[in-house]
Formats: sequence, structure tokens, C-alpha cells
Amino acid sequence: MDVREARKPCPDGEADCTQADTRLPRSLLRIKIDEPVWLPYTIRLTPDMPAYPKELAAAGVQGQVVLHVTLTPAGQISEIQVNYNQSRVPALADAGIAHVRTLSFSPLAKLEQMPAILVVPLSFDKDTKVSP
Repeated sequence: MDVREARKPCPDGEADCTQADTRLPRSLLRIKIDEPVWLPYTIRLTPDMPAYPKELAAAGVQGQVVLHVTLTPAGQISEIQVNYNQSRVPALADAGIAHVRTLSFSPLAKLEQMPAILVVPLSFDKDTKVSP
């Protein structure tokens, strides 16, 4: 899955948007290499998605996870660190890391300046289901 295909809020006010955006967000076009760059939207994960472990959702574990993803100049992940884990349950952060490892950041390599660290916010929402 490409990072631009992750679920994100739709600009028209819909709860969720699954349509791929083929353009890079403007905020990623103004990169300062020595500063972490925030992904301009939160990746939302719900119990009906494989990335949200069913045992965590069943146990009521949910919350925000913020990861610092270190990227190579080619857009490959070299390291992922947990910056914030709202639930304080390590398995939720581990699920976020596993999901981010499935994403492709290679479109960022097309930029003139590649960010060294991309800050990736994830939201695990156990009481929400995304309708097809």
C-alpha cells in the first residue's frame, strides 16, 4: 500500500476517504532536511482492518500512536521509533510499526530534499467501523 492510499479524512466532510491521492501534499514540498516532517494526516485504523489486532480491539485497547520513521534517500525505512503511545500498551505501538512497514514512502524520493525523519500519526479506533 502506498502511503498516499492510507485512510484519511475527506475534504468534503465524509468520515473517511479511501481514494488514493496521486499528488504529494504541499506540506511535504517545503521540507527542511534537519527537522522531522509530519505526515499531513492521521492514518486511521479500525477493528475491521487487518492492521488492528483483533485481540487488542476486543480488550478495549485503542488510542493514538506517533512514530518517527527514519528514511533513506531512496524512501526506504531504516528505523522506526515510538514517539508517543497513548494507550501505553506496547502491542498497540508494535501494531503501528508493523503497519507502517507495509507502506511505501518511495514517492518522497522524487522530492528535491528528502526528509530524514517522517512523523507518522496513527489512530486506533476500536469503536469505529469503516463502511465499504
